Amino acid sequence: MKCPKCNNEVVEGANFCRYCGANLKDGTVEKTISDDEKYIKEYVGEKYDKFKNGTFNVGAFFLGPIYLLYRKMYLYTFIYILIAMFFSWIPIVPNLILGFFVNGMYLNKASEDVKNIKLNNSGLNNHEIIELCRKKGGTSIVPPLIYVLIVIVIISLLTALMFLLFYGIKDYDYQQNNYNNTEEKTYPKDDNELEFDYTGFERTSSNGYVSNNGNRYCTIYVYNYTKYDTSTEKEYFTRRANGNDLLTDDINGHTWYYYIEKKNYSSNKYIYTRYVYMALNGEKSYTINYNVSKDDDGFCSDNIKRFSKSLKFVDKSGIEA
Repeated sequence: MKCPKCNNEVVEGANFCRYCGANLKDGTVEKTISDDEKYIKEYVGEKYDKFKNGTFNVGAFFLGPIYLLYRKMYLYTFIYILIAMFFSWIPIVPNLILGFFVNGMYLNKASEDVKNIKLNNSGLNNHEIIELCRKKGGTSIVPPLIYVLIVIVIISLLTALMFLLFYGIKDYDYQQNNYNNTEEKTYPKDDNELEFDYTGFERTSSNGYVSNNGNRYCTIYVYNYTKYDTSTEKEYFTRRANGNDLLTDDINGHTWYYYIEKKNYSSNKYIYTRYVYMALNGEKSYTINYNVSKDDDGFCSDNIKRFSKSLKFVDKSGIEA
């Protein structure tokens, strides 16, 4: 036979264990162990037998940290998250580990918690100890719900951030221009010297216009600069073309320089066509960026001809310059 206290083999019919001295006749040891197991059973709840006899916990495997929080295993939840971060390239590994070992970990936790409850509440009767075990153990739906809510909030914030990074600022076009740093940029609230036809576009800022209906997305941005250097007009705009082929056109009695280029945005994940028109009017240099990123209905590419032919300079009284 085995000693119920130390589990060592003892002689059949012996009154005391020769290893630990436990009384084998009056049943005191059996009673103590039976009470501890009863407390643990009350701590665990109705699934006690599955925890004690099961080899793999399916719920823990599929739910991971949600299951741990449901069983109030907060420290183990933190450890699980750290392990999951380490095995992020093989996400199934932490769940497999959890499925095989969670039963033993939970029973060990239950045993330690029951021991502390008994130690800290020695003056309570058996019924009161059981109530404390039930309160300390068991399950709670609140921690998993809070966890899920936090995850949803984090995912939503990350999604919004990614949207802003890849779509929200893609038309912040003037940052893509490598203009001469000696030139003073100005963005007038309303430019009375330049007019053009922007039918089909909505004015979104003092210098920006957008056409977007789901099937197309094109923009117009207007900038003017004060020309300080003494280079010729052609030399000036050739330098500003950044190596692109520079063409000229007489539009409404004024010489305009223009070029066409493909622009890449966010490491080549986003490509669009840019039409750049440039002209001098007095001491001011005008640059217009006509950008086409989506043109399923053909409006943007068809409109560029009408738009370019409408460019004209006027004085404040409305007379063409």
